[in-house]
Amino acid sequence: MPREVSCRRHRARRPAASEYRPYVSSSAPRKWNTGVVLTTLCLRNFKSFGDVSVPFGPFTLIYGSNGVGKSNLLDALRFLLAIGQGRSVRDAIEGHASAAGGPTATVMTGIRGGAQNLPRYAAQTSVFELEVTLDNEQAGKITYTVAVDTSAYKIVREELKAARHSGAYVFSTHPDVAPLKQAPDSPAIAARYYTSSPGRNPSRSFSSHEFIINQFTGRKAETVANERWADVVRRELAALTPLELHPEVLRQYSPLGRFTLGEHGENFAAVTWSLLARAEIDQTVTESPGRAWPNIITAARRDGLDLNDESLDDETSDARARLAAICSWLAELTPRQIEGIAVEWAPTNEVIFSLFEAPHDRPLNARVLSDGTLRLAALAVALLGENRRETFVIEEIENGVNPARVQLLLRLVETATRPGGGKQVIATTHAPALLDSLSESLRRYTLVLGWDEENETSVVTSLEDLPGLEEAEGTSSLGDLLTEGWVQMAADR
Repeated sequence: MPREVSCRRHRARRPAASEYRPYVSSSAPRKWNTGVVLTTLCLRNFKSFGDVSVPFGPFTLIYGSNGVGKSNLLDALRFLLAIGQGRSVRDAIEGHASAAGGPTATVMTGIRGGAQNLPRYAAQTSVFELEVTLDNEQAGKITYTVAVDTSAYKIVREELKAARHSGAYVFSTHPDVAPLKQAPDSPAIAARYYTSSPGRNPSRSFSSHEFIINQFTGRKAETVANERWADVVRRELAALTPLELHPEVLRQYSPLGRFTLGEHGENFAAVTWSLLARAEIDQTVTESPGRAWPNIITAARRDGLDLNDESLDDETSDARARLAAICSWLAELTPRQIEGIAVEWAPTNEVIFSLFEAPHDRPLNARVLSDGTLRLAALAVALLGENRRETFVIEEIENGVNPARVQLLLRLVETATRPGGGKQVIATTHAPALLDSLSESLRRYTLVLGWDEENETSVVTSLEDLPGLEEAEGTSSLGDLLTEGWVQMAADR
């Protein structure tokens, strides 16, 4: 049974939200995905992009008016996620519903517009290419390239390179040395793969309707070393996590057993319960007049989390530190006095998210919480609740946040994306208040999308590289420059 945690018995110092540091065990094995960062995405003939390179930092903010390509960039990231999930070329583009059917069917979202609208219209081609660069603490720079013919749902080029790999490539369909002759109408595509043997690298046939990186396992990878490089990329692409939180979803009961937060907030309460369980937070059971079943609550109040208990194991200590950080951030982000978070049980073995607000002793469940409070709570749990590698992709991150608190929102995300925490965030926004709240470090990773009229392509410019920015900031704030349209005009060509 979990250890009981009394809210009144323990009076540990309340840590400030900004003091939170993710726990990393010194005895934990070093994994290749530790410290992986998605650093660059090149898009060639993908939707509105001609040939554009997009740099990413730990926390990247993307501005741009309607129609300049922000959603198209997010579509490219969604396509890469589909590769990491092991989906076929067709399913990655068009989406897929599981064979189960009915309300329990798993629907995998495709790319907006489907195959017809993926290649850039002005290029008059059915082929697009994406190239993603990762930077890994142990593995160094890794580059993965894939080109797809959307008219046939097939791979026409795929390559994996790594700076610390012994060969010029891990595998390649178009090697510079000993090039391969590909048959355009064949259902297979040939690729050379690295071996340490003298002479040219051998080749092998793969299905052109599946991504080679997902077929490059076991004997097809030839060596454990080769497979390890491919696995780093697969894991990193699978870590891409679109997040578009819907309050109506966050208000729902969650069945226990589903502990992954969905794109729209599915399983939010169950994810919170999992964190409470790892922190060894006990249940309380009370009889409720007029109810046929008792009221069962698992709750953590911020003044009842003993973070100095040396008898706790590392996992429990880490979970409590995360709970304390989440409670502290919610207390700062919302005008109400948040005392703690909880989940309430239903007889169906489902749970619903709840908050303790002073001066109430009874928790307020998600059904009565505001949209903004729910979004902020779910975002805090997503960013701080798990010690695993994730790159969150968030459209209009400011949704539901009062302009007076956007600076706190930025601080929350910057805290969560510090080195060692395994989190990265790529977010779009329209909010002038966010621009006015940028820290110096975040300015470096703020991008503005514009439109190149002559070449009919979206273009990407770093905020600090906008022509005339220094002079313009002498008379107006960044937020005012955005509202007046100056930022967009400077980004357009």
